[in-house]
Amino acid sequence: MHDPDAIPEPTFDYIDTSWMDNANCRGHDTNLFFPERGDEVAAAKQVCEPCPVKAECLAYALAIPGTSGIWGGTSGRERRQMKAGKPRQPRRQHGTETGYKQHLRQGEPPCTPCRAANTAATRRRKHNKDQNG
Repeated sequence: MHDPDAIPEPTFDYIDTSWMDNANCRGHDTNLFFPERGDEVAAAKQVCEPCPVKAECLAYALAIPGTSGIWGGTSGRERRQMKAGKPRQPRRQHGTETGYKQHLRQGEPPCTPCRAANTAATRRRKHNKDQNG
């Protein structure tokens, strides 16, 4: 017998996804937002950064258990940290020596732009040291 006072079980039928129509990611290759483990995610996050529905996208990903990929400019790991109450890691500065160091601190292999920036900075320091004796 149906109890009219019973609280219905939550279903995802009630989640409004109309915001997706205004997302910057529409029209992009979905593989960009669902990279393989260890693949670069900076390009996807660059698409998300100026997105007018970034907040709605992040809220959606946080509300749906097990959501993978880049949503609202965050990775699955960043969202798990948010849910656990841990502060979000500072945004990585790809293509810089600082970005290279951030990769190493996180125990992950540096991306190609960060490796190149670190190599260039090392060469610059060596050149300056050689010039200044």
